[in-house]
Amino acid sequence: MTQCLDKKSIAKHFSNAANNYDRHANVQKQIAELNIELLLKIAKQPAAISLDLGCGTGIHTKHIAALSNQCVAIDISHGMLKTAEKNTASSTTNADGFVRTKNNIQFCRGDADALPMLSASVDIFHSSMALQWSSSPALCLSEVSRVLAHNGTAQLAIMLDSSMHELRDAWQSIGVESRVNRFFSQTQWMDAMHSVSADNGHMRVEFEYHTQRFQEWHTGSLQMLRALKKVGAATKQVNHAIGTIKPISLSSSSATSTISRQELTQVDEQMTKQESVYPLSYDVLFLSIKRTRI
Repeated sequence: MTQCLDKKSIAKHFSNAANNYDRHANVQKQIAELNIELLLKIAKQPAAISLDLGCGTGIHTKHIAALSNQCVAIDISHGMLKTAEKNTASSTTNADGFVRTKNNIQFCRGDADALPMLSASVDIFHSSMALQWSSSPALCLSEVSRVLAHNGTAQLAIMLDSSMHELRDAWQSIGVESRVNRFFSQTQWMDAMHSVSADNGHMRVEFEYHTQRFQEWHTGSLQMLRALKKVGAATKQVNHAIGTIKPISLSSSSATSTISRQELTQVDEQMTKQESVYPLSYDVLFLSIKRTRI
């Protein structure tokens, strides 16, 4: 299964959020920190090449760089890459006595669906909260498998479609199409795992996974939507006439291209009638991959 994505628009949203991303991405930080803990359990280090895919502002890239002689940091957003370079400019990292500095990090703009890396070139692969923007789980995992070296390992954290169900359910209750992005389900990612496992010739690709729910709390749906915008995960509006996706602006008017105050009030009423704060859930697939010869 594939989804049509406007990658230029996605990159623009994250570029716009780059300067203030770290101030608002609290859940994203928790997820990345857990993902790195899981990576350290499976990664053989020191390694030759590590990859941080969807490096964002680079606050975790230094930890990945500490595991290898050279680290490649890839992001679809030019703004995020510029911020990441600044954040790692004076960093020195240390993992189990293996010291590396900024000089071993190379920054590159790229897409998870077509990684700018040679086949079998990456020993340690890390990605947190980026691969949900892939066009296809099968294509994405095929690319991860392709670039992994013999005995290479990957640790991925991927947001699932069951995330943000509170907002989607509320909009459905008032008869309005959901204004938040849809992602792939756990079943679709599992199907992709089976597909990649069966199509790797003389190489064996092994998967281990678990899911975990994270939550943050807001005072209302408007705050939720603004919080999503601040981390680059803009809400969307589907224009069925031309089949494209447009970002929605927040307004007190009821124009077709905006979310009205009345709509937000209805959403709040549906989300909870008892609590003064509103939960927003992030369901994450933590996926470990190892590639070995048969």
